[in-house]
Amino acid sequence: MGGKLDLTKMEFPSDQLTVGAIRRLDPEVFASRNHGEDDYLGRLQFFQVLAHEMDLAVLAFAKAAGAPPPDLGVSREEFAQQLLIDYEKIGIGSGPASRQALLQKIESDAVAQARSAEKGGIPR
Repeated sequence: MGGKLDLTKMEFPSDQLTVGAIRRLDPEVFASRNHGEDDYLGRLQFFQVLAHEMDLAVLAFAKAAGAPPPDLGVSREEFAQQLLIDYEKIGIGSGPASRQALLQKIESDAVAQARSAEKGGIPR
């Protein structure tokens, strides 16, 4: 097993969100600029979605590379289920099958990187 997952080379479904879509998702965050704890932009649901997409990729990469999965606190199934809920709420994908295909794409891209690393190739 060699190599490391390069998340910068991956495209995630949440990449298609615009700033306007993010603002509509969590308008309270953008309601004021009182730099206190109530205004912390890191609590945006968008960032949680992106983190879950990355975690899903990390788990798929580890499995494909034959490495033990990192302890992320929840299972692959829990990440996937939450992403499907979030995608529907945010408006990513045109229906359940479309959203499921997006998850499969994340995992297949991570698996492709793992296989490329095994062969000594450069990930795309």
